[in-house]
Amino acid sequence: MASDCEPALNQAESRNPTLERYLGALREAKNDSEQFAALLLVTKAVKAGDIDAKTRRRIFDAVGFTFPNRLLTTKEAPDGCPDHVLRALGVALLACFCSDPELAAHSQVLNKIPILTTFLTARGDPDDAARRSMVDDTYQCLTAVAGTPRGPRHLIAGGTVSALCQAYLGHGYGFDQALALLVGLLAAAETQCWKEAEPDLLAVLRGLSEDFQKAEDASKFELCQLLPLFLPPTTVPSECLRDLQAGLARILGSKLSSWQRNPALKLAARLAHACGSDWIPAGSSGS
Repeated sequence: MASDCEPALNQAESRNPTLERYLGALREAKNDSEQFAALLLVTKAVKAGDIDAKTRRRIFDAVGFTFPNRLLTTKEAPDGCPDHVLRALGVALLACFCSDPELAAHSQVLNKIPILTTFLTARGDPDDAARRSMVDDTYQCLTAVAGTPRGPRHLIAGGTVSALCQAYLGHGYGFDQALALLVGLLAAAETQCWKEAEPDLLAVLRGLSEDFQKAEDASKFELCQLLPLFLPPTTVPSECLRDLQAGLARILGSKLSSWQRNPALKLAARLAHACGSDWIPAGSSGS
């Protein structure tokens, strides 16, 4: 058995000797300062190159969840090290682990959802590269969790929908990722999303409806595909209806190809189902 494992280990070392050296330093660390320094080097090595599944598992075996847990919650940073650097390091390690679907569904990842969602709306320098990297890593973690069988349920229960809505409406770094993840959660568990975060989702609907009414480029057709997902199971706000009516009237009154027409017709059908046919502007039915 040992002879089978040894070539695999040697192959891993030859493929990424720098990472192997850092993992060795982590295993040999004698105190928190040495562990932090080694973790920082491991994380940089992970971000610098492609990591295959076996290597990712070896990193997890060396690091485990204990280190990320401490980094995300500690209030005692090494001298000269800001707290947000520790948090960014912890999120980066979780993002690496979450590339493995089994780890993405682990309870030690799921119980970090409330912490991770706070990073989506945290204030900070929008041009800070470290902060942007942490936001990207956070979305990577949450998206990986959403891809697991029970992930959407855990995300919704952990307050992720409200956080994503606020991140999107704030139009800060990563707001497009917030919208993409929102779309996925609504598609997977629409009823639960609206039950947990109706006011926030209505705020997003208002923003999308206003954008739709003002759009003069191809984005209006993309919005036609998104908007049905954001229509509430109850009453559509009147201001949203007005914007949607105006936007659809312009689209349906123009010459369109099938790929442009079909999303608009589907949106119109959803609105007619939700609100009745009285909202449809005169003359649109024959377009």
